[in-house]
Amino acid sequence: MVSLEISQQVINQTLSTFLNEKKTEAESIHPSYVRLISEIERVVFAGGKRLRPHLVFTGYGSYDDAVAKVAAAHELLHVALLIHDDIIDRDTLRHGQATIHHNYNITHYAPFIDDKKERNHFSTSAALLAGDLLISSAYELIRQAGLNEAQYQDTTQLLNTAVFEVAAGELLDTESPFIPEAYPPILVYRYKTTSYSFIAPLLTGASLAGTHSAEDLNHLREYAINLGIAYQIKDDCLGVFGEAAETGKSTSGDLREGKQTMLIAEFKKLATREQRDYFDTTFGQPNVTDEELSNLKEAIRLSGALDVTTTISDNYSRRAKAAVHSIKDESLKRYLLALIDFLHSRNA
Repeated sequence: MVSLEISQQVINQTLSTFLNEKKTEAESIHPSYVRLISEIERVVFAGGKRLRPHLVFTGYGSYDDAVAKVAAAHELLHVALLIHDDIIDRDTLRHGQATIHHNYNITHYAPFIDDKKERNHFSTSAALLAGDLLISSAYELIRQAGLNEAQYQDTTQLLNTAVFEVAAGELLDTESPFIPEAYPPILVYRYKTTSYSFIAPLLTGASLAGTHSAEDLNHLREYAINLGIAYQIKDDCLGVFGEAAETGKSTSGDLREGKQTMLIAEFKKLATREQRDYFDTTFGQPNVTDEELSNLKEAIRLSGALDVTTTISDNYSRRAKAAVHSIKDESLKRYLLALIDFLHSRNA
């Protein structure tokens, strides 16, 4: 059976080789293009668990060069979506480092674009291009894997579906602060995170293995859906109550942006009038002070919303475990159960 540590080593080598090739190609065009790919390389290797490629290997059951390219494609898609998500959320920090759009703003364009609005626009434009390039590169890596026609069609279709669904989830997440009741957090989680982070990579690996029954593939899908939702609920709680030094990102961004997470939905149900009044004057306010944010976090905690949300996450983890118990492959079953516990206990 595969291990996360080995998966990380294999994927890092595959990504390094691919990005070095892209930089060499970019050198024939212009130094600015090399800089953009170097920025991509910086954020790719800034951190991250390599969970998505690891799920590809998990579904496949072992390692080989072809599957490594497919797994790396899922990591490139992930980084592309993070780059775009950081723009949408106006985040400046990811894995403890400046996001691409922020780094262009404070470093590359600062010497010759004085106007802050213009510099922000062109910095954002560069980051958008970086994300676009990575989505294209994901498909290029799959093409390089040398799959047979049936494998290629299955693999690209799973990725196509993931891209289509994550765009829906991102849109719903972006619009949810304006009409919260029309955008249930579970719906956002299902499409923004679960599709590309869990369903697509796990089923891609299992499909490439060609050894799983249709029944087991359905159980794997059910597992991925529930684990993905549990993962995102946990992630949103860490986004407010985690430690920035461990998560590598701000723990105030979601509150300043007014993100309608499960935590916030539960708070609205449980809050006292006093807590709700304070929430209404601080939540979603970009200029809220750190002290006000600290008070808001305490109000959320005292309401009991964090405990209730944690219980909801636990329930989805239990559903994932129930789906796993129906899988016939005992070795895969044991590993998938252990993965639930690993992701549940994480602090980042």
